Amino acid sequence: MRETLQQIKNFFQSVGFKKYAKRFGYFILGLIALLLIACGGLSIYFNRNKTEIIAKVNAKINENINGDFHIGDFHYKFLTGFPNFTLALNDIELKDKKWNTHHHTLLKAKEIEARLNIWSLLHHEVNIHKILINDADIYIYKTKDGYTNSDIFKPKKKKDPQKKSETETTIDQIDLSNVRVTINNQLGNKLFDFDVHNLNSKVNYDGDDWSTDLFLDTQINSLAFNTVHGSFAKQKELKGTLNVSYSANKQKIDIVTKGLKIGTDSFDIVAYFNIGKTNSLFGINIDTHILWSNASNLLSANISSKLNRFDLKEPIAVNCDLKGDLNVHDDPKIVVQAMCKNNELTIPDGQIKKCNFKGIFTNNFKPKEGFNDPNSAVILTRFSGEYQNIPLSIPQLSINNLEKPIATGTVNSDFDVEKLNEVSNDKWIHFSEGHAKANLNFQFDIVDLYINKPKFIGSINVENTSFDFIPKKIHAEKVNVQLDFTEQALLIKKITYKHNKNSIIIDGKIDNFLNLYYDAPEKMVVNWNIYCPNIDLKQFLGVLTASQKKQNRC
Repeated sequence: MRETLQQIKNFFQSVGFKKYAKRFGYFILGLIALLLIACGGLSIYFNRNKTEIIAKVNAKINENINGDFHIGDFHYKFLTGFPNFTLALNDIELKDKKWNTHHHTLLKAKEIEARLNIWSLLHHEVNIHKILINDADIYIYKTKDGYTNSDIFKPKKKKDPQKKSETETTIDQIDLSNVRVTINNQLGNKLFDFDVHNLNSKVNYDGDDWSTDLFLDTQINSLAFNTVHGSFAKQKELKGTLNVSYSANKQKIDIVTKGLKIGTDSFDIVAYFNIGKTNSLFGINIDTHILWSNASNLLSANISSKLNRFDLKEPIAVNCDLKGDLNVHDDPKIVVQAMCKNNELTIPDGQIKKCNFKGIFTNNFKPKEGFNDPNSAVILTRFSGEYQNIPLSIPQLSINNLEKPIATGTVNSDFDVEKLNEVSNDKWIHFSEGHAKANLNFQFDIVDLYINKPKFIGSINVENTSFDFIPKKIHAEKVNVQLDFTEQALLIKKITYKHNKNSIIIDGKIDNFLNLYYDAPEKMVVNWNIYCPNIDLKQFLGVLTASQKKQNRC
């Protein structure tokens, strides 16, 4: 090992190595000198041909626009972008011909760098391969009658393939730094507003079609598909790489991205935007695994204000699909699907543990009635969980009309009645055995997200339950209760009570139970049938006496 190191040391100290090292150093210095001479030559060329170059740049821009393009100043950037020729334009403004009517400047930038192909420039042609826009505002405005200031750009003339120039102007790369981009669509009542920290895009052309992998680091100020209801993802940071492609024939932009960061969460997104004058349909599909609170805060205020009253402890799988028209005032069609497994759900009335469900939100419940709150619905299927340790199963729950919500569905429960001891804090009753089953169709209003005046149709059965009624020191054994709720009456098919020698069997009905229970319970008509095959009068009177004494003390 020492011999090897000594050989290496001797090689670096040899005359031959020093000779080649010196030549290599001269070569590097020569390259640097050549680079400086080339850049100096370009600087001299620019200063001598400044007027002609700017005239050609202006000509290139003005031949493609219908409006006013203004440059405050320009200069050559020494060594920047070599081997391209970098021209810096300062204090740029681009306005359409109707600017005096709407006063929205399409482009206002402190600096734009244009990197030109040197070979084309030496042949007196301007070929811009890269544009860098720094410290700028881009404002795209569409009026209510459909006019947009982006119509400043003239349509491209169709080229004869046989006459196509090899030095045709293309912009292969566009970079943005500290640029605010605003799209104000008054026709569609939409507002998209972004603070772009960085945008890098290298474009690949295929005729009039193009594609790019676009890196974006931006803050969302507004992503409002309907400005009346507010913005999605407001004040959230957005960062990631988007695969963007454009089809000139279809006049359509397609976007695909995986792992796009919005805030602290990652999203997979597939989207399309039709940008033709007669077709402005768009679609966005978003897939993620996210906390309920984070997902709610990404939605517009009219939706999140309701969802924020609920919460789920663990993340859930969510897919959101938006489809709409950029030139239509209404909200887009929104369908959100969520899958919850073994989670903890917080609702205004408490908590539901071991919660599982598949949920769907739509703002187009009845297809012909528009995309709005009255036509919105939340549908839960295969819902299961434990509310205060009572197991609940709801095959399907539907909440319709988010302006005046009405919930309908079916609830099933099957449990040992001892679990009811954990529900009441007053400890007025204690169950020691028994089993209960419930199968009820329900309907209730939701007022300020709380259940209001629930109504039930179905049955409740309690078998062989024993309990102590603590206030009156009554012990009951082997009690059975069978109740049927119908639209006309509450049917008490059978209540059996046994204690010591006493046996009581009760059946009957309460007419108009659902109609009068909440509003006028005193008007309910109760028909009882009471049968006592055995009764111990001494014990029975003892219970009544104890009750009477307690009332006298009060």
